[in-house]
Amino acid sequence: MDGTISVTQTTMPGHMNDAEVGAWCYEALSTAMVACLKVTRCRSVYMWDEEVKNDHEWVIQIKTSLESRDALVSWLTKNHPYDVPEIISWRAHAEPNYQSWIHNQTE
Repeated sequence: MDGTISVTQTTMPGHMNDAEVGAWCYEALSTAMVACLKVTRCRSVYMWDEEVKNDHEWVIQIKTSLESRDALVSWLTKNHPYDVPEIISWRAHAEPNYQSWIHNQTE
C-alpha cells in the first residue's frame, strides 16, 4: 500500500437538520464503502436556472479506499436528494496507519 486514499465530497440541502444528515451518513457508513465522513455547514453561491442562488448547505467529505471509490460514487448518485449533486473526488496521501484503517473499513 502506497498511502493513497480517495476523498469524495458532496453537498446536502441546508434545510436538512442534524438528525436527517446524520441518518444519511449512517446509511453511507452501512454500505462498507465508507470509512469516515466529515460534516460541516457552508454557504454556497452558484448559478441555477440562470439565477444566482445563495444557500446554506452541508458539506460531506467522505474518505474511502481507491478500490471503493467507483461503487461509492454510484451509491451517491442513486441516494442523493439533488437532481445534479456535487460529487467530486481526489486522491490524497494518508499516513500508513490511517490508510490501513481506511482500507480495513472498506473491504
